[in-house]
Amino acid sequence: MLFSYHFSSIFEKHNGIFPETFEEIRKLKGIGDYTAAAISSISFGIASPVVDGNVLRLFSRFYGIFEPIDTKQGKTIILEKAKELINHEHPGNFNQAIMEFGALQCKPIPDCSICPMKSGCIAFRQKRVDGLPVKSKTIRQRTRYFHYLVIMTKKGKSYSIFLKKRTENDIWKNLFDFPLIETVNPKSPGKIMLTEEWTSVFSGIKVTRLKVSQIYRHILTHQVILAKFYQVEIPESTIFPFIKVNINDLSIYPVPKLVEKYLRNFSL
Repeated sequence: MLFSYHFSSIFEKHNGIFPETFEEIRKLKGIGDYTAAAISSISFGIASPVVDGNVLRLFSRFYGIFEPIDTKQGKTIILEKAKELINHEHPGNFNQAIMEFGALQCKPIPDCSICPMKSGCIAFRQKRVDGLPVKSKTIRQRTRYFHYLVIMTKKGKSYSIFLKKRTENDIWKNLFDFPLIETVNPKSPGKIMLTEEWTSVFSGIKVTRLKVSQIYRHILTHQVILAKFYQVEIPESTIFPFIKVNINDLSIYPVPKLVEKYLRNFSL
């Protein structure tokens, strides 16, 4: 129905020729500012900046804009900044570049260490990346403390590791991670090793404590995960109710982003 309306409107109002200005494209049913700006800039070379969620986040951080991006005033500030910066010779390339940069680099949880623009980013220089962009309707988040048990065995020169599939109605359902001890409050490694959960997992098993990771922070819409990974080794003959995987086959199993980040730094 929407397509037929477009065709009808184009034939009736534009003599069968697709409109080539932002204003006329914007008048088509179902076309908003973002879509009109994208079409007019990419297809017709018109300097109409796109402002989607990725661009709002990128500009908010880079220019240190603390006006909430979910308000008219906040969006207007960023739109005006984009109008100042847009390349009038290649507006389509400019729009695609800022959208892609926001989607691939300046993500909700970015890796600023590899960002080529960090030297000019106000949020990075002021260590306020996590606080931007600002939203007026802030969602209340709860903090969860994860203590992952990275349990390994060794046979000859080959290492295996135990995974656990998440089947409960919680985050990351049907993905794989490690056996987990979750606590209400932060706890030191020494206290974790005294918990009933630790004792239950390792009862009667000789455990060699290898190392405890740094804290890995992962932000979701309604919660913040603070995770530590406890890398331990146990006898190869131990039988666990977990999935034993050769360490070289880990890539076969889909894991949460948090675990993926840890595995990138993993070493024996």
